[in-house]
Amino acid sequence: MLGGVLALCACGGGDPKPKPATPAEQVRAAATKVLNSKEADAKAVCTTLVTERLIDEVYKGDRQACIDSPINDDEEGDPGKPKVESVTVEGARADVVSSVEGGSGDGTRGTLLFAREGGGWKLDRFGIDYLRSAFAAAIKSTDEGALSLPQMKTCLAAKAEKMREAQLRRFIYQSIRDDPKVKATTIELAGRCPEPLARFVSIQIGDALAKDGEKPAYVRCIKDQLEFLLGVTGLADEALKAGDDELSATALRAVLEGADKNCKDKK
Repeated sequence: MLGGVLALCACGGGDPKPKPATPAEQVRAAATKVLNSKEADAKAVCTTLVTERLIDEVYKGDRQACIDSPINDDEEGDPGKPKVESVTVEGARADVVSSVEGGSGDGTRGTLLFAREGGGWKLDRFGIDYLRSAFAAAIKSTDEGALSLPQMKTCLAAKAEKMREAQLRRFIYQSIRDDPKVKATTIELAGRCPEPLARFVSIQIGDALAKDGEKPAYVRCIKDQLEFLLGVTGLADEALKAGDDELSATALRAVLEGADKNCKDKK
């Protein structure tokens, strides 16, 4: 009798079956994969973890463009450590609050929208709060070009806070997909900060003259004159276009001639 009871107990043993993941757990897993993906994971992300809507909005319907220019491009160095803070699921939609600590993305925090498509949870759209904070983080962490000037960082960060959603999305989406139009959009944004932009252009031109062997006194004079003239005329952004635009080059040449005239005694 006892042996039969022991045999019965042995037959009924074993680990219980694992419970299926809840929708919130499924969303969290999908979000974690997307946020921690690297460039090498681009094909998997672009074919299985993002919706048709995201491909249409960010990449203009070109899924190969997503693979070639992935959402998480890790060529720039350390992007920081992303974290999923919370998940809220409503039917076939979900909001994921995510943040980034450290690296170039430090301080990014906002909402990622997920949707259930093709049997799985996929990234559907970036919340505007996420994009705005990501843009602010990029401004803070970038020290190249005009953003090497603290004045430009301060000005552009303030402008970014007030930028209309459509404009901000356009710029960031152009940046993500490496759109050739992003250069013109960048110049347009920098042009909203005319004073620091005039200073940046004057420094660049002055430094180029110094490399060509011009006297220090002349270089200092040219920098001061250009900063003033570019600020007064509002042509600093035209200087950034000069390589591609004949009219811009002509306008800049006139400003340079004026600065040179005022600095002749320093040569």
